[in-house]
Amino acid sequence: MKKNGYFTVEAVFIVTICIWVFAALVFQGLYVHDTVVMESETNERTAEWLSGGKEKKETEWQTDMTKRLNNKLFLMKVTRVKTEEKINKVIVKAYYELPVSLPYLKKILSGGKALSAFETERESLWAAKYRWDYEALQERKGE
Repeated sequence: MKKNGYFTVEAVFIVTICIWVFAALVFQGLYVHDTVVMESETNERTAEWLSGGKEKKETEWQTDMTKRLNNKLFLMKVTRVKTEEKINKVIVKAYYELPVSLPYLKKILSGGKALSAFETERESLWAAKYRWDYEALQERKGE
């Protein structure tokens, strides 16, 4: 008697589980990539916007930021970017959705929410810069 049927049945289960694990790892990697890109892009563009004297209007900057993020992200889709200015910092919130059709994977990645928010903040006051500028001004006055 041949017993090859057992190996076929076991291989079907093992390969199916491996495919699901591999798909989950790929999606997790894409999710981590997108969060890192969102963090770096929002910090970099916010710093440019603050140091450039805010030449662009806030709404113009927000729509431009939404387009930039959507061009660089693989998995997430940014719906809007919102800024909130405080006394010494700017808070940037990017609202995104995960277009994943697998409900369990979506629940793992986004906590079951349809729309999630990514928040980062950037200081708008640089105390050291102001001190250096003040000291340089005092030296020029003393000459």
